Order: sequence, then C-alpha cells, then structure tokens
Amino acid sequence: MCVCVSAVAYSRVSAVVISGSDNISLSNVSIHNIGGSAVTISGSHNSVSDSSVQYVGCTGISVDGGDIATLTASGNTILNNNIHQYAQRKRTYQPAVGFRGVGHQVINNTVGDAPHCGMLGGGNDVSTEPISAEIAKLRTRRYCTEIHASTAAM
Repeated sequence: MCVCVSAVAYSRVSAVVISGSDNISLSNVSIHNIGGSAVTISGSHNSVSDSSVQYVGCTGISVDGGDIATLTASGNTILNNNIHQYAQRKRTYQPAVGFRGVGHQVINNTVGDAPHCGMLGGGNDVSTEPISAEIAKLRTRRYCTEIHASTAAM
C-alpha cells in the first residue's frame, strides 16, 4: 500500500505513525515543522524513500521490526531521504535515523544539522550480523554540534 500524501507539516505531535503494519510505502513526502518525530514505523516490509524531513522536534525516521529471537528479518527500508534540523526540541538521543530489530536497510540517506547523533539503533548483534542492518552510503554533515561526548554518534 502506498501512502499518497505530498506534505505533512505544522503538527505539535508526531507526523506519521504506522504501528504493526506490513507493506506500507511512504515516498516523495515533505515532512517539516513537526513537534514530535517525523516518521515512526513498526512492522515488516515497510519503506520510507525519496522524502525530505526537516525542522523536527524529535527523531527523523525510526523503524522497528523483525524477530530478534529467530533472526527473522523485517525487510524495512529507509532509502534516499534528506533529514536535517531534527532533534530541535529533545536535544539528545533523537537521531535522524533510528532502528531497532532485525533486517532493516538504511541506504543512501543524507543527514545533518543536529545537536546530537545522526543515527542510533540496535538489534541482535548489529555490528557483526549482516542480516541485522545494512547501512550504506550515509552522507553526514554537522551533527553532534552541542553534545561533544558522543564518541559513537554515527
């Protein structure tokens, strides 16, 4: 299912929350001036692509899915997004891209202009299990501008 919306703006709370859903695609959406998080997704085979996120109070895009106990991959994808000026209200631990679980792909995103981390996530042994998260071609600029003790911000 494709969500056909061109823009979501000027909200005091989170802009898009998709909970426990499968096969939802959010593409070519401009999300800006949001008090909470821009996009929060849980489920499997969901995607956020070719979208712009800026001036957000908390997290840019976050996904949760897959089964850590059985290592069943979620198949969620965050692809070709521009995420800037996030974590404007909650200044720490509100990444541009957040992920939790197994089998997410985070590919070709541009993130920046934030006080703390650019990407934050975890799952079942993310650093050594290739099925836990694929992170490729992440372009960054100007993050950790206020919290200098974050040694592993990206």
